[in-house]
Amino acid sequence: MCMPLFFSKVCPSARTRTFRAFLWTVVLLATIFMPICPLLAAQGQGAAVQTRVVFLPITVQVEGVPSHLSDGLASVLASRVATRARITAITQGSSTQQMQEALHKADFSSFNRLLAETNADYLVLSTFGPSNAQYELASYVFSRGSSAAPQKVSRFFSNADDPLPAADELASDISVLISGKGTATQTGVTARQDVASPFSSAHPERAYRENMLAQSVAGLERAQGGFKLVESLRGRPLPIELLDLNVGDVDGDGVQELVLLGKKTLQFYRYEEGRFVQKFAQDLPGHLNYLSVTLADANGNGVPELYIGASNGALAASSIWEWQNGRLVRLAENIPYYLHAISLAKGETMLLGQSPPPKEAIGGAIHLMRYEGGTLQPSGNTLPLPEGYNVYDVAPADLDGDGTLEIVAINNKNRLQVFSASGTLLWTSADEYGASRNFYGTVSSAAAAVQQPSYLHTRIVTADIDQDGITDVLVGKNRAKTVPYLPNVRYFDGSSLAGLKWEERGLRVLWETQRISGYVAGYQSLPVQGKEGRMQLFFAETENTYPFLFWSTPTTTIHRFVLAVEPGTH
Repeated sequence: MCMPLFFSKVCPSARTRTFRAFLWTVVLLATIFMPICPLLAAQGQGAAVQTRVVFLPITVQVEGVPSHLSDGLASVLASRVATRARITAITQGSSTQQMQEALHKADFSSFNRLLAETNADYLVLSTFGPSNAQYELASYVFSRGSSAAPQKVSRFFSNADDPLPAADELASDISVLISGKGTATQTGVTARQDVASPFSSAHPERAYRENMLAQSVAGLERAQGGFKLVESLRGRPLPIELLDLNVGDVDGDGVQELVLLGKKTLQFYRYEEGRFVQKFAQDLPGHLNYLSVTLADANGNGVPELYIGASNGALAASSIWEWQNGRLVRLAENIPYYLHAISLAKGETMLLGQSPPPKEAIGGAIHLMRYEGGTLQPSGNTLPLPEGYNVYDVAPADLDGDGTLEIVAINNKNRLQVFSASGTLLWTSADEYGASRNFYGTVSSAAAAVQQPSYLHTRIVTADIDQDGITDVLVGKNRAKTVPYLPNVRYFDGSSLAGLKWEERGLRVLWETQRISGYVAGYQSLPVQGKEGRMQLFFAETENTYPFLFWSTPTTTIHRFVLAVEPGTH
């Protein structure tokens, strides 16, 4: 039985607020304790280990609703789901409150520790707030058994004073998702549909014998004639929590290595006869938050340096490494600039650096860097960009072949942009590109800031994709989503990569790979030696698409695509 609650949307008087609070207390106590007897009976049977589900306090964004509704409505959901799905519900108490506070602060280390202590199989985050002319009660169900994006169920209603019928229907949908029995209402459920074709590779039998899985995504989407996916290889999962991937000839022997940057490690791989083979691994200091790895021979000694961007608290703390005499040597550390090396046409390189203002994790002018007396220093020149762009958001490139560098950038709304050499904005994309889960600063500094983290963007790669002699753009499209009113809970619902070319007044999509279910942490392109009209695309996919990493061991899968450019494309 549902008791009507006569709340007004306008700010209520003290007497009205007291009366409403009393009504809410009566209703919530009734709804919580009515199903408690069958729940206790089910738990007392001890026939099997029950699924454990954590229900965090509901984030409420409706004026005039009592503060205790956040816990009370979560208890309603928990008790209803417990009765229908025969689960052990974990709700209310200091642990769920601490977990909620950690999410608001983006303190994922504390959140993961608290969540691990519950030994939960599912996590339910719920929000209650206005949506157009109605109100929405929504739940996001994260599963321990899946690293995919959460499943969302929601209900819309017009009376903010009476969300209990919506909560009851929502509990039914959550029960279906957890138990797998019945059918959730499709209007409230966001389903995932991953499309993949049968396995194929250049040497499939050899790959399988080497325990390598070769998977081909069924072609390209949005391909503008002339482009075709002719080979693909998917490597076996690697035990590394990847932050970035790049490609370069690390040791100067003429063979390209894949450089993998992890949370505490730097690893080199080579692609050899259908396999990704590890060649070297280097431990990195564990107190830094690593952001990016780029390569360039900026000191002119014939061997590329590795520029590793990192944060130490809110400070930039980059390092420079180089391969010498069969080992990796650190040339410099704790450099107070975020460093970004960029390859330009005709083998030229550019080294950018950015040092944020005091007590800020991001911001400041983006400097062109150079070596003076063996020390890396700002050259005195900066990129002509407005405020709000960071060093990993940009890539200078000559997009129209006129000999002048444009600046390709991604803004804070994940829109791809092109600026002229003088800093005039020429074009902005309609689609979103470059969303990333990596952020500036360390976990502790981000939590202390009590605000949404400052996220990086994935790399803007500039390369001649259609092999017409003019530089094009390669960029990732991780589908970033957030939970309403919990902007720090960022997750990803699939990804793809896109190649774009400048034509007249903007960048045009040449091709886009089909969507994959994971998150793409890094990517790079290379021409195929000895095969004109072929381009290799290496990218790294991770399964964890949200920040609750304790539920699974972080792994990374490297992919290799070969794209053919048919005659007449350019």
